[in-house]
Amino acid sequence: MNGCSGSDSTSVDDPVEAEPHELEGAWTTTGTDDRYGEASVRMQMKADGDLVVTIDLAVGGTLRFAGEWETQEKMLLLTGTYFEPDGQASATWSVEGDSVMVLRAADGDQQRWRRAG
Repeated sequence: MNGCSGSDSTSVDDPVEAEPHELEGAWTTTGTDDRYGEASVRMQMKADGDLVVTIDLAVGGTLRFAGEWETQEKMLLLTGTYFEPDGQASATWSVEGDSVMVLRAADGDQQRWRRAG
């Protein structure tokens, strides 16, 4: 193959794969949701910033909400219709070992999430 320079060789830069963010993946927790009662919740945080929140209700049924996630330092920012009242939530985050995420809201409320297998 000849390029504009007349050279007989070409080069393609191999894309450098970024390390996945340590929050990327699926996380689960159980508890009482203010609107839905007892539930198991799964947050799927995708590499492109998409977020899927799936709520399995103890009384039966499943709810699914789309949104987005991003981090700024140790602050996790979540947006989407699930997060009331204004469509967004934020919390500081930390990961214990590689399988437990701890989220702490500004009011001191804390949630522990387990990495889903």
